[in-house]
Amino acid sequence: MHHADVATATGDPVLVGLVLCGHCRQTMTVPSETAAYQSPGDCVSLAAAQATDRVGTVLTERLFTEESVRKLAFAQEMILAAGIDVAHPLPVNARHALHQWRHRLSDTVRRGFATEQIVSVTVAPGPALELTVLWRDSTHTPA
Repeated sequence: MHHADVATATGDPVLVGLVLCGHCRQTMTVPSETAAYQSPGDCVSLAAAQATDRVGTVLTERLFTEESVRKLAFAQEMILAAGIDVAHPLPVNARHALHQWRHRLSDTVRRGFATEQIVSVTVAPGPALELTVLWRDSTHTPA
């Protein structure tokens, strides 16, 4: 799938069930005709592709640190030395990981990364639509 696609193989957006309205605290849904997360009370709306990209940016920066990509490179060397093909080369840095997030990974894989790491993404209403990610380890990051 191309990064502009919103739906996963199941038809759900990448961040479905994770996006909350910062005003009414309700889970935002994505009506199929809009491709935008919307709060039930119409407090706020955010394009699904924009939410996926913003969250992907902070997610890849968090997961693919200098230390973690060094370990991945070592693991990839071992895998290749064993004669096993790798479908996608492992990221060499956070920027490479973000490129893969945007262009190479299916929405199903992106959803897996998101649900494994994120409890919620709160969208604060206002002109800038601030996003705050609550990670499973209980830290917060603006997106």
